[in-house]
Amino acid sequence: MRKEEINIAIAELVIPDFDKKTLYVGAQGHILFASLKDETACYELPDYTVDLNFMHNAESTLTIEQHAEFREELAKIVGFNSELSYRGARAYVSSTAMQRAEAFLKIHGKWVES
Repeated sequence: MRKEEINIAIAELVIPDFDKKTLYVGAQGHILFASLKDETACYELPDYTVDLNFMHNAESTLTIEQHAEFREELAKIVGFNSELSYRGARAYVSSTAMQRAEAFLKIHGKWVES
């Protein structure tokens, strides 16, 4: 998936008043969307692929069961194996926003291999 596709897919899952039909490119080149609740408001599309803060916000929407799936999927993506001890745990804890975004979309069945 391309970066923009990932950001849109996550936004559809976690932003209540998001509709990709309202997306447009602003004067500064940022991708913006109009609020469905207030047509006069517009917001910048979060960049979940590079910003861990945005990903942590997305992860906070997961149920306990979904979070368990998320942890398992993220472990696969970063190559974490409990036998690897420190190195594997470090890879898991130090996972990038992109890796977390991939795991997030995979547990929701929204990840598309490119």
